Amino acid sequence: MQEPSNEEREQWDLAQIKQRPSRYQPKTMGACVKRLMARKGYGEIRSAGELEETWQNLLGDSLAQHCHMGNITRGVLTVYVSDSAISQELSMRKSQILRELQKSYTAGTVKDLRIRIQS
Repeated sequence: MQEPSNEEREQWDLAQIKQRPSRYQPKTMGACVKRLMARKGYGEIRSAGELEETWQNLLGDSLAQHCHMGNITRGVLTVYVSDSAISQELSMRKSQILRELQKSYTAGTVKDLRIRIQS
């Protein structure tokens, strides 16, 4: 049997490539940007800024300067406060704060507050 020439091999290879479906399908620009933002965490940064702004407006500057927010884990927002008096104030206003956060904060649902005194 005779060996195929280089030109025949090349044509055969090209025919095989054209027959195989590509595993790389084009994606929309919106899908690429959405995946990139999720991977880099830009959405969380934006939503954390939105939550911080809502928190400042809700408590006012005098009370908000004595506490800072931690993470939201399974709908529970951890808040670190400077002393027990601030902790007591937030505990007494907890239901009102939760209602306002749920109404104002659009990125996620805050179901509960966990207040911790930072030492």
